[in-house]
Amino acid sequence: MIPPKDGRPRIIAVTTDLAITGAKRVLVDGALGIDRARFDPHVLLLSPTRDDDPLRRELEAGAVPVHHVHVRSRLHVRGVRALARWLDAEARPDVRHTHSARAAAVARLVLWRRRHASDRPRVVVHFHGTVSSRALRPKHRLLDRMLVPCTDLVLAPSSHAAARGCRAHAFHGVSTRVVANGVDLARLATPPRTAVEVRASWGVPADARVVLLLGRWGPAKGQDVVLDALPAILAHPEPVRLVFVAPEGGGAYRTRLERKIAATALRRFVTLAGRATDTASCYAAADVVVMPSRDEPFGLVAVEAMAAGRPLVVARAGGLSEVCGSDGVLWVEPGDADGTARAILTALAEGPAARSARTAALRRRAERFALPRYLAQLERAYDDVLAGRAARDALGAGAESGVGRKRPSTSVPAGATRAS
Repeated sequence: MIPPKDGRPRIIAVTTDLAITGAKRVLVDGALGIDRARFDPHVLLLSPTRDDDPLRRELEAGAVPVHHVHVRSRLHVRGVRALARWLDAEARPDVRHTHSARAAAVARLVLWRRRHASDRPRVVVHFHGTVSSRALRPKHRLLDRMLVPCTDLVLAPSSHAAARGCRAHAFHGVSTRVVANGVDLARLATPPRTAVEVRASWGVPADARVVLLLGRWGPAKGQDVVLDALPAILAHPEPVRLVFVAPEGGGAYRTRLERKIAATALRRFVTLAGRATDTASCYAAADVVVMPSRDEPFGLVAVEAMAAGRPLVVARAGGLSEVCGSDGVLWVEPGDADGTARAILTALAEGPAARSARTAALRRRAERFALPRYLAQLERAYDDVLAGRAARDALGAGAESGVGRKRPSTSVPAGATRAS
């Protein structure tokens, strides 16, 4: 049972599950980090999640209650009804802060009959920028348009993501605020494991240089691009190992790449490390971090790598230009395996002075995304919707959060990936 309300506004962060993605990291950091003297944070999961899930344990260790109501799809009638009963009878939130497309739909759908009531709970839709093929189905696009009156504020991590939300989820005319994701810089500065320990767990030789790609499997993340670049990267005079740190899943795309690795000499130079929650130690064990993304609405990995002071090779895709700026990053074009190989070789060959200068520039950039700045803007968003003053912000409002003002294309890529 949820304890009675104590006068603090109750915030329910709603998502599907706690699979480790950038969006879920943002949800957890927000729920744990907001001022408990002013807000009462809770997390609601719409899909079953194991009690020993790492992010669930992190929330519960931080005294953030985690709840579950099973709603398997946007139009799961029984689940939506159960959710409505739970929210009205037990949870009674003041703000429903959603972090996935399914969560955004059902959290607003249960308010449909009260959409014009002045005393209904406020709804903040956090659109992290990833659009699934399912979300583009006509019935779901129609549902998005229908639910606009139940939406008080849309948050997006970059102007690129905000523009995409307008196109994909009918957010035109809805109060929209660009709030860049925040990163715990202290966590990245003091990894719990040493580089030697992490490399040993990966089975990487002590004398090898490590190229790290951290992110879920999928064409949007570009694991295939780095694999195509690997033969050229191996021309580096020192031993090189390519390490993929990625959660489970990936479907046919992952299966195809794993077969390619197993069937060729690449298997001697590639490590598939699986899921990891201790990303700080992963960055500490890397010589170069690569993001060959074809699409990246924000790029939390880029911020983390910059904060960790790792040389960063990044494809100029999506919101990465807003996030990374122009200093310190080695830029390549999306899908360009040859260019990616050249940039990685440049990073591996840098001397101590050049590497030190690059590291300093990257860490300065990362300071723009310090977690306290994100939390302050999140609390301001809650204050505004509770007070009924969530006035529409221009897409250029990202200047406040350290994100550039450029408004990129609103197109959804052909290789749209699973919504987080």
